[in-house]
Amino acid sequence: MLPEALSAARSLQSESYRASALRALADKLPPEFFPEALSAARSIQSESYRASALSSLASSLSQMPYAELLPLWQETIHYLSLHTRPNLLSDIKALFPVIFALGGEAATAEVARAIMDVARWWR
Repeated sequence: MLPEALSAARSLQSESYRASALRALADKLPPEFFPEALSAARSIQSESYRASALSSLASSLSQMPYAELLPLWQETIHYLSLHTRPNLLSDIKALFPVIFALGGEAATAEVARAIMDVARWWR
């Protein structure tokens, strides 16, 4: 039933309902459905609903093996980087467990430094 539930969640026109459905499914999905769930979350235009859905998925995503998680992360960060600065920062915050899973404290420190560097450019 999980494939049908995920498909139904993806097809919801209301972003709030789609985010709610993804949050409800997040801890029940097996890893093979994470790419589809992540795609559904990324497609949400509303910053708060998208961040909420991404945050719910982040814990499960962070448990994936590195070799499977890295390509998902690369695709996701590229897609999210096309959003506005506040949206990107909100999305990065929501996906913090994934960043930590991929690179530990060093990665989180590097992300923080990069954000501060970019913030200086935007002044």
